[in-house]
Amino acid sequence: PYPFKVLVGPDNLTANGNATVTFDGITADGNGDYGMYFENGGAYSIVEGNAVMTMRNIAASGNAEYGVYFSGHGAYSKGIGDATFTLNGATLNDNGQGGIFFSGAAYAVEGNATASFTDVQANNNGYYGLFFYGYGAYAGEAGGNAVLNMTRITATNNGSSGILFYYFGAGAMNGSATVNMTDLNLSYNGEYGLYTDDGTVAYSQAGGDATLNMTRVTMDYNGDYGMYVLGGAYASEGNATVNMTDVSASFNGEYGIYFTAYAGAYA
Repeated sequence: PYPFKVLVGPDNLTANGNATVTFDGITADGNGDYGMYFENGGAYSIVEGNAVMTMRNIAASGNAEYGVYFSGHGAYSKGIGDATFTLNGATLNDNGQGGIFFSGAAYAVEGNATASFTDVQANNNGYYGLFFYGYGAYAGEAGGNAVLNMTRITATNNGSSGILFYYFGAGAMNGSATVNMTDLNLSYNGEYGLYTDDGTVAYSQAGGDATLNMTRVTMDYNGDYGMYVLGGAYASEGNATVNMTDVSASFNGEYGIYFTAYAGAYA
């Protein structure tokens, strides 16, 4: 049922060293289940080394479930090292469930975590354009920083949400968390343009700042809310900052921008 399925194995898992995985120019359209399915994640470094997952020029549309599905993380560094996930150029339209799904795009236990999405189309999917069940980028207890960059993303006409973070976009246990959103169109979705189920967009647990930057983001004509989040930025021991420039959240069914618990920024 999976025309393109990747298991974590000797080619993308390493105990001491860098784990690097690159996919360029892959087309996986019109399949009866998933377009591309990663069983336990993409790149996985166990003890010491960087985990790097790069995807370029990906087409995964018209599949019965998701266009691209990671049951684990895109890039996961379990020991000392950074985790970096990059998706540059993707068409993820008209899938039965969603365009792309992650537990988390980049997760570093003892390093920096960076996830970058550029030139992504995720439209007309059954439920979600981009669905992060946990987070976009997450840095663990050792003091690393987490950064999520989203540039030129179009996620429109999805049944539920354009972009959904179940917890947060970028989170850091003992460092800074930064989310940069530039030139996004999250309009005409059934419920939400941008949605977090149980967290803030940028979240720093301790020892760092939390920053959300939104520039030229459009969240219009969604069924319920343009943007529905617990908070924009939360920092327990640092500065929390939200910068919004040229942001539109108009003609939505209920609210344009709605913060459910905190103010836009909470420190």
